[in-house]
Amino acid sequence: MGTGFIDNDVANTELWIDGMKQETVSVDTTTAVFNLVDALSIKSKDIKFYTAEGTPSGELSYVSFP
Repeated sequence: MGTGFIDNDVANTELWIDGMKQETVSVDTTTAVFNLVDALSIKSKDIKFYTAEGTPSGELSYVSFP
């Protein structure tokens, strides 16, 4: 969750875990939803997030896992 996401920009909003791109499900102006399809560990620290504007600054908040 956050602010400033580009609404419906699924193509340019990416989450990478352990060098593996995750599936972007949906994006609105405050939330990006991903389907986690692969990772090396449930405690991975190699997590990267990108938007059309580049990598956001500050700390990312991972709020919920269905």
